[in-house]
Amino acid sequence: MKKNLKRISGAALAACMALTMCACGSKETQTVSEAPAETVAETPETMADTEVSVETAQETGDMTVSQTEEDEDTDEIKFPSMGMSVVVPDALFECIGHTENVMAGDEMGYKSGFCVIEDIYYPLSPDEYEAALESEGGVEQYAILPVVLSIDNGRGASDAASLLDADAGELSEIGKNGDITYFIYEADKFTEGVEEFDEEHKEDFYKLHDSYLEAFGNAKFFEPSQQTYPSIAGTSFITDRDFVDQNDKPFDIAAYFAGHDITLVNLWGSYCGPCKEEMPDLEQLSKDLESKNCGVIGIQYDSEFSDEYLNDGKEVVKELGITYPILRNNDAFTDMYQISGIPVTIFVDNTGKVVGDVVEGAPGSNAYEAFSEIIDSLLNSDGSDAGDAGFVSSGIDEAVNLDDGVGVYRVNLKDTDGNPVKGAMVQFCSDTQCAMTQSDDQGVAEYSADPGNYHVHILKLPSGYAPIKDTIEMTEDNTSIDITVEKE
Repeated sequence: MKKNLKRISGAALAACMALTMCACGSKETQTVSEAPAETVAETPETMADTEVSVETAQETGDMTVSQTEEDEDTDEIKFPSMGMSVVVPDALFECIGHTENVMAGDEMGYKSGFCVIEDIYYPLSPDEYEAALESEGGVEQYAILPVVLSIDNGRGASDAASLLDADAGELSEIGKNGDITYFIYEADKFTEGVEEFDEEHKEDFYKLHDSYLEAFGNAKFFEPSQQTYPSIAGTSFITDRDFVDQNDKPFDIAAYFAGHDITLVNLWGSYCGPCKEEMPDLEQLSKDLESKNCGVIGIQYDSEFSDEYLNDGKEVVKELGITYPILRNNDAFTDMYQISGIPVTIFVDNTGKVVGDVVEGAPGSNAYEAFSEIIDSLLNSDGSDAGDAGFVSSGIDEAVNLDDGVGVYRVNLKDTDGNPVKGAMVQFCSDTQCAMTQSDDQGVAEYSADPGNYHVHILKLPSGYAPIKDTIEMTEDNTSIDITVEKE
């Protein structure tokens, strides 16, 4: 009988970054599937596989694989956001099953100070696993390896357990690092599925299980990284691609940058309420900036999802009377900056370099004034501080406060046969920002934020499914909804 994955994610977990950090197999090469953040955790794009050699140190998302100084034959995995590193157990390279890793935490620099690493074991080879995902039955057998978590601000097992909806007795402390405490979380429900494994995979699972306990029990700790999204100030905007407007007319973005001292570049979506609310201010700003030799460009994020979304974007532009250039999305923006939500605004100088702060979310009720101040500041600077530019969040995550209580908003997507719909892009909108995430193997898309009202859109579904255009309203009293997806 097909199982539903017993998710450990509690109310504090944001949309997750799905990363295959630890895949069973050859020691020479590991495959890492990387999603730019659910965000939680975190905007999830289509995951792209890249090969990571463990022979040299390589940064991959929130993880670094490298060799330890003590032993050139020993491999180490570092988790910068948690401030923790572990030696990769040999059992991981020798196992015959397939593992998938989920790392969860608040998207904007892990503000809640709560991070979780969860590895799921499947008694299948990687090829068998991929085939099972595509089959009607899906992946039926699995078990969860020991879960590792960290929690800061001097909080302990009872605090972590409440966030996980777990029993504090299931958490074993493995170390401290300043005000951060680290735990291993084990529960009987994690290994219920092992009884259905064949003997070879049972032995394989428990060998890996025990090696995880040993590896994390001997973890090393260091100062955690607090910035999930690195500054892109001083980097060059990607201009060597074909840019076109909403009517497919070519647009020379490099020439536009060169002709303006500062260009505001705004990423928006046709179904993003906060995006549309700030666009009239951007329109007025574009006119007033002409005297300062500055300009505004908009990029419609969802223009490539379908012709319908592109046409919806055209209607938005027409209704709002937008005259500044609106371009179709060719991923130049999202390839240089890890988007967790829209709107997002950056500033580019006349050499094509990004300057100033990245502004994620709508900057309050007066976008005109907020953006004017930023541009004036950039015009009056000598550019010497461009490399120090940071990150400004004005969206959902900035308001997240564990003391006030954080809610998880969950959308469960299944088709008419009852099968989970994986890979759907789901957008959660507050009054200031829209955040995006993808549905997981179980067809579940989650977002964590302060309790309140959110507008949800199913932006994109996998091929073979009919689009869903309705807006779904979610409240603090209605945080989980089931949606049936029709097949085309």
